[in-house]
Amino acid sequence: MDEHLQVIANLSAAKFRDLSTAAKTTQEILNSKDVTMVTLCGKCLHVLQLALQCKHQKINQAAVDLLQTLIRDERFMNKATTSESDTLMMSTLKSITLLPVIKAPIQCRILTLIVELMCKEERRIIIEIVMEALTLCMQTYGNAEERSVQLACRAAVTQIFSSFCTLPQNSHCQEHTAIFMDVTSLLNEVIKCANVTNPQSDQIIILLDAIYSILNSQPITIINHQPFVNIIWRELSPCMMKMLGEPEKSNHDITEDNEPFGRGQRSMTTNNKTIFDHPEIVLSLYQIIEQLLRILAGIDGMRSVLEAIFHKALLYPRVDQRSEALRIIRKITKNEERLADIILISMSSKTLTLWTIIIDCIFECSNSTNIDISSEALRTLQTFLITACQMCETDSESVLSTKLIDNILSYFSIDNISLASAVDDEKHDNKHDDIKESEIKRNNAMEDLKNRNEVNKVLEKLTKKYRGEETNVVNCNDSKTNKSAEKELESANCYIKKLRDAIPEWLQIKSTIEVDEAIQEFASNFFSEFMIAQKDAFELYGQTQSHFLNSDAIYLTTYAALAVVFYENNMETFNEFWFINEVLHSGCIVYSSNHWLTVVYENLIKLKMEFQPLDDTKIPLISVIEDYTGRSAQRMSDVRRIQEVFTKQSKHSLAVCKAYRWLLLENWNKLLTAPSKLLSVRNKQQRIIRPKAAEAFDQAIYTLLALAKLCTALGLEERNQLIIERLVIASCPLDELRSFAIQEKIDSSTERLNRWPLRKGDVIAMQTILDIAIDCGLCTSKCWNDIIRCTEYICEVEKYFFGIINQDQTCWMSPVSFNSAIDKAQHIDDILSGDSSDNLSGQTACRILQFLMSTVNRFYERVGKELNLASLCELMQHLVIASENCQYYVNSQKSNSLVDPTVILGRIFAISTTLSIRPLIHAMKIWPKVSHHIVQCASLRSDGKLNFFAIDGLGICIAKLMINETNGFCYNQLIFQPLQNILCAEMCLEESQEQIVTLLATFVHSHADMIGSGWRPLFSALKALRIENHSESDNNAGDITAISSVQATILDIFSAYLNIKNTNILISTALDYIACVLQYLHSTGFESIPSSNVTMASAALQNLLKMERMLHNLFDSADCSDQHLLQRLTLRERTQHCVDRYLNISFLMEPLSTVLIEEPFFFDIEQKIPPTDLDRLLETPELIIPWKNYTASRRSCTEVYLSLLEGLIAVTFVCPASLQSNLLRTIAELIKEQVDTKFGINFGAYGLSILVFPMLQQWMRKDAAKHENNLKQAIGLFTEIVKQYLIQTENNPWVNRILFDMLILLTECITCTTNRISRLGYACLKFLIKSSIHSLTPERWTIIIRSLWNATGLTLTHLRFLMQYYVVDSNDPNGDLGNVCIAAVENSNFSCETLLLAQQIFLMDEQISSTTELEETKKREVVLCNNDGTEQRIGGDELISILTSHYCILELIGILLLNGIDLPVNEQTVAFLKKFDEQTESDNKCNLHKLSPDDITILFYCLDGSLLVARNFDKRLGLKMLIQGLYDFPVLPNLCKQAVLAWTIRSLAMYEIVRKCPLGKETIVEYLLSSNGSIKDDKYYIKQFQLCHREVCTYLCCLEKKLSREALRHLAISHITPQITLIRNDAMDENLYKLVSSEQTTEIISDYKRSKFAQTLVPTKRGNPFKNDNERQQTIAEDKLFLSDGEIRCCAWTEMSLAILEALLREENEQFEKFLPIIYENAAILISGSSNVRVREFAGQFLRLLSKFHRFS
Repeated sequence: MDEHLQVIANLSAAKFRDLSTAAKTTQEILNSKDVTMVTLCGKCLHVLQLALQCKHQKINQAAVDLLQTLIRDERFMNKATTSESDTLMMSTLKSITLLPVIKAPIQCRILTLIVELMCKEERRIIIEIVMEALTLCMQTYGNAEERSVQLACRAAVTQIFSSFCTLPQNSHCQEHTAIFMDVTSLLNEVIKCANVTNPQSDQIIILLDAIYSILNSQPITIINHQPFVNIIWRELSPCMMKMLGEPEKSNHDITEDNEPFGRGQRSMTTNNKTIFDHPEIVLSLYQIIEQLLRILAGIDGMRSVLEAIFHKALLYPRVDQRSEALRIIRKITKNEERLADIILISMSSKTLTLWTIIIDCIFECSNSTNIDISSEALRTLQTFLITACQMCETDSESVLSTKLIDNILSYFSIDNISLASAVDDEKHDNKHDDIKESEIKRNNAMEDLKNRNEVNKVLEKLTKKYRGEETNVVNCNDSKTNKSAEKELESANCYIKKLRDAIPEWLQIKSTIEVDEAIQEFASNFFSEFMIAQKDAFELYGQTQSHFLNSDAIYLTTYAALAVVFYENNMETFNEFWFINEVLHSGCIVYSSNHWLTVVYENLIKLKMEFQPLDDTKIPLISVIEDYTGRSAQRMSDVRRIQEVFTKQSKHSLAVCKAYRWLLLENWNKLLTAPSKLLSVRNKQQRIIRPKAAEAFDQAIYTLLALAKLCTALGLEERNQLIIERLVIASCPLDELRSFAIQEKIDSSTERLNRWPLRKGDVIAMQTILDIAIDCGLCTSKCWNDIIRCTEYICEVEKYFFGIINQDQTCWMSPVSFNSAIDKAQHIDDILSGDSSDNLSGQTACRILQFLMSTVNRFYERVGKELNLASLCELMQHLVIASENCQYYVNSQKSNSLVDPTVILGRIFAISTTLSIRPLIHAMKIWPKVSHHIVQCASLRSDGKLNFFAIDGLGICIAKLMINETNGFCYNQLIFQPLQNILCAEMCLEESQEQIVTLLATFVHSHADMIGSGWRPLFSALKALRIENHSESDNNAGDITAISSVQATILDIFSAYLNIKNTNILISTALDYIACVLQYLHSTGFESIPSSNVTMASAALQNLLKMERMLHNLFDSADCSDQHLLQRLTLRERTQHCVDRYLNISFLMEPLSTVLIEEPFFFDIEQKIPPTDLDRLLETPELIIPWKNYTASRRSCTEVYLSLLEGLIAVTFVCPASLQSNLLRTIAELIKEQVDTKFGINFGAYGLSILVFPMLQQWMRKDAAKHENNLKQAIGLFTEIVKQYLIQTENNPWVNRILFDMLILLTECITCTTNRISRLGYACLKFLIKSSIHSLTPERWTIIIRSLWNATGLTLTHLRFLMQYYVVDSNDPNGDLGNVCIAAVENSNFSCETLLLAQQIFLMDEQISSTTELEETKKREVVLCNNDGTEQRIGGDELISILTSHYCILELIGILLLNGIDLPVNEQTVAFLKKFDEQTESDNKCNLHKLSPDDITILFYCLDGSLLVARNFDKRLGLKMLIQGLYDFPVLPNLCKQAVLAWTIRSLAMYEIVRKCPLGKETIVEYLLSSNGSIKDDKYYIKQFQLCHREVCTYLCCLEKKLSREALRHLAISHITPQITLIRNDAMDENLYKLVSSEQTTEIISDYKRSKFAQTLVPTKRGNPFKNDNERQQTIAEDKLFLSDGEIRCCAWTEMSLAILEALLREENEQFEKFLPIIYENAAILISGSSNVRVREFAGQFLRLLSKFHRFS
């Protein structure tokens, strides 16, 4: 001090003597002990005062040094008393009153010393000193010329007031009270000063700093000091309100939405300056407001004061004046404690008024046109969001008080933190209630419910109306419907009972996987019981299955039922509509009905009462249901359980989250809208923006990211959907990138990056989107579209910049890391930290994109494991839509190389492969949603790469998703179905088909035991394959018969299947295998050209034969059965398809028996069998099915074998013609070998009767002419088999059955219009009877004879049909009972064979020898028109063919009756008998004696019918004229040859019977004289023989007598050939002809001549100059040789009459004597009535023999 005084004295000696003197004086008394401390200090301060008055810098410096020494001298300060200290401090402050006017450096030093003086902890100063210092600082600040002085003043005041108001450590409560009182007084004084100070003056800043320091230094306990609180609200608050100013009144204070706005949003602004024009004042004021928030937050009564101050401080200034407001808000929101204060205020008042004011300020600023203000507003908002997120994520226990935590948790006691759920409406405004999230959700849900209920009511009304209208229609089906409904009701009740018993057991299971397995087992067991019940009902009671279920339907129903039972149905979420839709519209293969599900649901509502809703998701059963429904919008339960182990939320953290949820939801729209405006500043095309705009844009991005993270932390993931949408629009302009890539052709990656810059904010946004994607997607499905778009953008940006998208088609299966640097980076910030620029460099961009790609891969890997079923379904649907859009874009933009459809499709595959680790129902629900799209991709012919990728991925997914199915499940069928659909669509490329076939082969070789129900679509896919489209370029030698690689693969599949050892698989899938292999027996090429298809068909046949041999082994070795096969076999038993007994031609006419009844010729005696009995079909005995006593496994094998045989038979129609022969032989061998197999002969007979013969019948009716050779082979082969069966058995009903069916078939064959087929039928029939004649039992003979009767009637049908149009003695060829015409067939002629056969049938041998040679004749047909307009046509060749068959039948009857008999007849009759004699050496017995009397009678009926039809034909001259014109006969036709043949067979057979009978002459005479007609032995044949022969003789006599009455006419007929001419029938359009006589022809010509206008010369008949009269006479002589029709008939009947009589003449005497009583009268009638020369010759021979017999000569 002495030194400093000396310096002052020296410096002031020259100019400032008073100062120098004072300094020296003080120096002198400095060390004096007599001077007191106060006096000495006063002297020093006087020197200081004088020194400061000088304008000398060094003196001022010395004075300041003196002051510093004085303050730090222990004598003056430390040892002074309190009063002395106060006095010294006051004196010091008084001594530096010149501080405001001195130099700035000195000012700063003095201010520092003042702070040092007043801020010592060991001393307590008084308020006056503080106020004096405040005044001094205010003056200094007001006069300061430099900024440093102002800052020093503010700092000094701040330190002084803080020191004064700060509570000392280790102080007592009384000291606290004293200090609080001083603080209160000091605050009051400062406020008074502020009130009198101009708010816009500079000094007000010092006062505000003082107030801030006072408030800032006070602990929170100050609120317990009421005077302090009173000062705040009575003095400080009005003071601050006054400084903030008063807003001008305006009519625009409120918006249309009744939301208050600040002054900055008004239409009018003031022109007067306010404190807001002084940022430093405003900042100081805002700091005070911050402290008021801290202090007053816990005082209930002061919250309105705070709200008023905040409203005026934040919303009154114009927006462009709110920079400081934003800064203080940012400061507040950055401080966790201040945010806690805001929460405290809101919780105490139950309103968010204060928080809304803050958000309104930020929101209004964000909408400012000033980009700096808007950017600052977003930065402020971001600060709040980051702080809030930190508070939620980190557990800061000291932020919220315990009381506040309890209040929050009790107030928001439920997960939904809606204010309305906890507080009465009287405690808060209706405005807040209306915008709360829960209320909005509830209202929407209720509206949806009402709408749904209305729709249901309308549907119900329509249903009732519809049912009412259809009541009359469905009445006939009521009984069946009721029975079906009863069955469904019964099974539904049974299901509910089983479910009730199973639920308690499921609740005890400890694993979710085990729960799902238990549900699968439950579904399988219930299905098994259901099928057993259906089987029993079917087999025991014959009830057909009208109600169907499978395990899949039961499995899905069980899950839906558990959701209904355990969830409260308040919102009607799990209603009946949802329940039925979950099962029937799931896309799975389900067999169920709407009615059954309805009944189940109704019972579930009752069952729901027995189980209380369980909210404990720790129970695995409840977890499984949660994962299925996604009701709580959470991750999979197993994933969630693992996460809960690492993340346990404390009570404090839970309270913070709930509080911030409230704050966000209250102002959600403003928080979301605030950053949205700045997102549009970027030029989306060029991606170039101004620096400030770029900064604002980035700020908007960062704000949205912070908001998204906070929403995620608060559990408001559903709110992130709108955020993600905005972020994707701003940061991922996918369409713009694609357009830019097309327009800008740039090769350099660097240039591309310059033209399309990648900003740091964009990549952070992408990373954040991927981070929160799963949480957001769980809550709302709307975000998936934007998330997928983000991943697309990342992939395409990478491809655009660097072109490094991995081309490996299976990269989605195992994501590859790019380099070690990326592997080490845990977050994107680790990479961005090395690049400070907003636009990323090329190296950083590469690393970033690689990191983002790995993030995308991890995202898609995670969603497959973490998302619940409902969310994953939504994601997959959006992925499918995105993939479809991608394909559409590629198809429309051919030149774009960025878009790769395989990328998104690969994501679908990647997610699908993860389904295998989930419960089965997840795969069942998701696979149908994606499989259709996969099929579309694989069938797109325009993109081969996509086809290959889709099929390859499909194969991997199938391999991953296949399971070992339990009984009744069709899951694997669902998985394999896409492969079948791809091939069935017939749209995929040939290469894709080959790829699918290879894929199927892989499955068969590697997963044969797992395919299960997948075998059906697998084989169906092979069936749908069109192998003819594949090129054969891989055939080395160009052999067109060599199979392709695809065909070889198919054959490999067939062979691999046959190598399966598991009998269960073989039995259950054999039908599908057989159906598939049979498909390849079809022919698709030209039969005349060899092809690989024929080779393929041959190989397929060999595989089927291997299958047949395998079935023989399985018959004994298999110990399993298949319910489906058993059901099919039972149905087969009930619906057996036999050969059709009725032919089309059989309906043309009445049975042949009507001829015998209507025109009795030989029926004067009682007949043994009435002819009408023959019209009834022969009843076959009831047969026992061959497998009746088989076990279930053998019955299953039987059905497979029958299906195989049935398939082989059916495919015979369509297989290559070159294979038909081999196939027919194969079928024949299979059936033939059944005699020696384990199946047995009955099984083979069943196959013939039920399978083979119906096929042959259909083949014959459809394509007899096309496949004539193969058909002939088939008939011959199976005839041989029937013969073998007949020989090997005698009394076997099944063999009798096949004989019956075979004869029906051969009968139809005989009536076939194709001549070769009909001849074959006769040959086979003849062979069958002849070869098996020794094995024929009476039953078999009956079958044969009845078949001959049917054949006789059918072969006469056409002729009888023609005869019905003519009456007896008709002479009109055009018909009497209708119109009959002859139509020519264009471009066709009769074959020579047909004409020869026609002559053989309709002409006698004498007539044939006298006819001219055959000429080419145009083919014709007879057109028969009825009066009603109906028309029938009979072809000329058809008529000849069937009549030829009739002659064959007569011949066969003759063989049966006359074979082996030896009669003494003439040479002509001997030749006749030889035609029927086919007796072998080993056969010593003729056929006639093997027949029963009934059989003989039926054969006689056949002969009689033929005879009568022939006789009736000869009675119709008009019909004979028609036939003559049809075949161009020179004479009238007749059927005398048929009549002679029929009668001769009958008469000789009767003659043999009578000849062999043991009766003597006397017995015969006695019987002939008796009238007893009931005798049924040999006497019957004697009588019949006599009468029948008499009828023939009588008819001949009548015929000759009739002819003799018309002698002249007879002569005319004998010498003049009737002239018949064919002319066109002009009345009809067709080329028809009618028959006219010569008279009619002459008349027509005359009419024509009369109609001519010009006269013509009369033609003169010129004779033939080359013929003389002798030749003309010779021609007349030849004409006379032609026999007349009547003479022919007489000759025929003469032959018939004399055949027996002439045989009698050659008999021995004994036989002659025996026959004489029988034929004597007949001979007398014949001799007396006939004038024929042969009859006269017979009469002479008979008389001579008679005289010789009686020894007259």
